[in-house]
Amino acid sequence: MHKFYLAFGLTCLMSMFVANTIQASFTQVDGYSVVFDDRNDLYWLQTAPIVGGDFQNSLAALDALNAVDDMQRLFGEQVLWGTWRIAKRDDMTKLWSYEAEELADTFIGNASSPYYIFGRYDEVPSQGQHYAAGIFLADSGGLELSALPEISVNDNEDLQWLGSWIAADAAAAVPLPASAILLSSGIAGLFGFRLTKRKKN
Repeated sequence: MHKFYLAFGLTCLMSMFVANTIQASFTQVDGYSVVFDDRNDLYWLQTAPIVGGDFQNSLAALDALNAVDDMQRLFGEQVLWGTWRIAKRDDMTKLWSYEAEELADTFIGNASSPYYIFGRYDEVPSQGQHYAAGIFLADSGGLELSALPEISVNDNEDLQWLGSWIAADAAAAVPLPASAILLSSGIAGLFGFRLTKRKKN
């Protein structure tokens, strides 16, 4: 009997692990220009790198986004993400773990497009500047990601093709019922195994 409890407990825990790690991709959030990176639990503003302007323009857009979200929360509406921010170096490293083609499909809409996008992120090489990173068409004809960090731009540069990468952490969520059931069942199974083993001894 104790073997049954051991097998049952381990099966439930493994099922929970597989269920929570089987997907790793970008998901479009219905009704928003927002995508969710379920590998890293990060939300990204899909159009931000494409919207050009100087750095102050990015900060103004950020304030407006967060004001709308705060208003929705005030009226009891669910907001899936936390506070929007100019992406940090760590955020960009996670985003850059994807292939250039997948990022182009996600943020440009067409991996075969000849266009490229660049956006600032929150790392400062010197006063009045930020690093920028982007997806571009290489001489070989394929898509490539710029290195992190490599390209620095002045904050007052007002370029149509240069915006800012904007990210947010996932809002704190209640564990999924299925995951909670699998976890409790797994623990109960291992506990039953231990009890039966003690009785046998």
